Amino acid sequence: KKSPPASGGGSVATGSAQGQGMSHQLTQQASDGTLQLTVKLPCVASMDAIQLHLSAQEVVVAVPGVYDTPLRVALPLVVDDASARARFNKRARVLTVIFSHAQL
Repeated sequence: KKSPPASGGGSVATGSAQGQGMSHQLTQQASDGTLQLTVKLPCVASMDAIQLHLSAQEVVVAVPGVYDTPLRVALPLVVDDASARARFNKRARVLTVIFSHAQL
């Protein structure tokens, strides 16, 4: 079961490429506290075009030459960025990044 989007999450359009901007959704799993960031990239065909920068409190997704403005997502809790997993679905053109909650 997924919980409602974490604070600061939701669908947000960023930049533009022929009128088709990035949009994202951030959700938190109630069972284990993991965060899942889903980014729709309708103008991207391959993970090779995506620049992904992860930190313990923010994710930045950039696609130079396709989207004018990088997507910056502040995370609602501190995550273990070293354990993050990213996957790009070519057919759906969706980037999914999963984070574990940082053990302090």
